[in-house]
Amino acid sequence: MRSHLRRIFAFMILITLLAAAAGCGKEAPVEIEDTQEDTAEDVVIVVDEPDPEPEPEPEPEPEPEYTGPYNPLTGLPTEEDMTAKRPYAVMVNNIKVANPQEGVSKADIIFEAEVEGGITRMMAVFQDISGVDVVGSCRSSRHYYLDLAQGLDAIYIHAGGSPQAYSALRSRGIDNIDGVNGSGETFYRDSDRRSSMGYEHSLMLDPSLLPAYIEKHKIRTEHDEGYECNLQFADDDELMLEGAETANKIVAHFSASKPTTFEYNAHDGVYYVNQYGGAYRDGHYDVQISAKNVITVFANVYNISGDDKGRLETILVGNGSGYLAVNGEYAPITWEKASASDRFVFKFNDGTPVVLGRGVSYICIVDKDNSVEFE
Repeated sequence: MRSHLRRIFAFMILITLLAAAAGCGKEAPVEIEDTQEDTAEDVVIVVDEPDPEPEPEPEPEPEPEYTGPYNPLTGLPTEEDMTAKRPYAVMVNNIKVANPQEGVSKADIIFEAEVEGGITRMMAVFQDISGVDVVGSCRSSRHYYLDLAQGLDAIYIHAGGSPQAYSALRSRGIDNIDGVNGSGETFYRDSDRRSSMGYEHSLMLDPSLLPAYIEKHKIRTEHDEGYECNLQFADDDELMLEGAETANKIVAHFSASKPTTFEYNAHDGVYYVNQYGGAYRDGHYDVQISAKNVITVFANVYNISGDDKGRLETILVGNGSGYLAVNGEYAPITWEKASASDRFVFKFNDGTPVVLGRGVSYICIVDKDNSVEFE
């Protein structure tokens, strides 16, 4: 009986403890004050902040002005000063069967003039010929080419010559290297040309043999004191041709059967040369001949009286008219040459000196009775 009462008492204590624990877990309710006003909802406007200004880029440093040496025949920069060095003037065959020529694309000045039979011949002038592999085929001299070579104080290289040329070579004492009536030490015959073009069109100059020959024969390699090349050059943005007209295409008529055409390429800034119905190419370097400047010299050209070969006289001592074409434009000029050994002096019609573009010059010696066309 007693144990039964104890169990009832324990059960009542357990009930009391559980009720107390449940009462402690409840919190009093909290009244929440309604603060929302009867107005429209707040509108939030988002404004984009502007991107920060980029930092200015620094001005590029101007390229330093070039103060080094220039090639006196082209006005282009060179590694070494060559103003005191004599250039080389090489007679180059231009009959159709002898084309393509070789090495002419490395020349600084190319002269083209008529010889007998309505054909022309080139005289390629190199201020530095040491880096040229070969030049040719070489051909014979005519006496008026000596006026051109002497004006530049050049060492003259040829393969034979007319009686008038040999007479002038002797009387003027011109330093020359002859591949036909000379020792032949700097020349060789190209076997492929000999078989395909003929013996007379196969003589080639090997420029690597020139230094030894020149030393052996004691040929002067520097200009005499006081000599100064009078050619003037400027960058394209400084060139000015007063009264210039368009010259995208030039046709120089050397004879009734031999024109030479120059076509301007604005991208390259040069004239590409064409002849014999196609490109005038350098067969060794596989490039088309091009020139920055195209100069026309109108001269008195006529047949030498009594000459059984129909050879020509071309008067280059004196003065006359001509044209300069550069950068797709041309303007009339004048020329004068005081003596056979003097340099050409080119001027615009207002008397100011001609300034050339930097690069190769192609000089056409054209009979004053023939024409040069411009488009």
